Amino acid sequence: DLAGTSSTQPRDQREPAASGASRDQHTPQPSFQHSNERSSLAYVHQETDMMEELLKQKGDNSTLSAILGCIYGQCLGDAYGLATEFESKESVARMYPRQTAIPFPNYVRTANSSNWRKGDWSDDSDQMILIMETLIEKHSADELTFARKLSKWIRQGFPDLGDKGGTGLGHNVRLVSLHNDFLLDPHKASREVWESTNKQVAPNGAVMRCSVLGIYEYQETDRVIENTAKIAKVTHFDPRCVASCVAVNLCIAYILQKKFDVTTVDGVEALINAVKEKTLESVQMPGGHIQEFKFYT
Repeated sequence: DLAGTSSTQPRDQREPAASGASRDQHTPQPSFQHSNERSSLAYVHQETDMMEELLKQKGDNSTLSAILGCIYGQCLGDAYGLATEFESKESVARMYPRQTAIPFPNYVRTANSSNWRKGDWSDDSDQMILIMETLIEKHSADELTFARKLSKWIRQGFPDLGDKGGTGLGHNVRLVSLHNDFLLDPHKASREVWESTNKQVAPNGAVMRCSVLGIYEYQETDRVIENTAKIAKVTHFDPRCVASCVAVNLCIAYILQKKFDVTTVDGVEALINAVKEKTLESVQMPGGHIQEFKFYT
């Protein structure tokens, strides 16, 4: 519990991510509220989707399509993966003995997925959305703004979606967010929590949310790396965590830059090798961690 809310509070009111329907088909939806001010991006009942209009314009929309695919893919992949998160291969086989694909959103509920409504995405995408909000509000990967938004999300989730708290909050993020200096200097708070574990704890709570930073300023590789590291370190100071985020976002940026032909095996291998090289050049890690990074990439 944090400030009287539970990090495992089910999202009883949220609609499945796979559903394209409005939460209320009969009444206008409220405008999105951002920083206590009415946003210029407001959707009401039956309003035309702005992205759809952009995609109808003449010209090459492949980059825009790829960007949208990355964002929607994050949320949909997250929602689908929630069906078997933390389950073993044997457990999944028992739940789906005669099926080659897991039915979505009508999958078998598990102890973990029961914390969300069927079809919902998890804290992975919630926190990605917080990063998106930070970029929109500050026009930069501002770690103080992200820390403030994360702290607010922990307390109340997204109230407009019926949340009562930040569902799925990881132990490491919780510890860092409770640090006295978190809202003043999140990198200091994150570093001190990491150091208190003898610099051993390196969970995956930063890489799960980072993808949108591979899109932002994707033309400038060094900026992608800088932005990614700044946001990762808000809660995950271990260089292995930073390296994993940088590697993911370099993949995204390079694909958007069209540097490699990822429709071929050779092109994908070239992409991976370039990402390895650039990540190791950019993130300082002990020798053992370098070998581990090379093995897993």
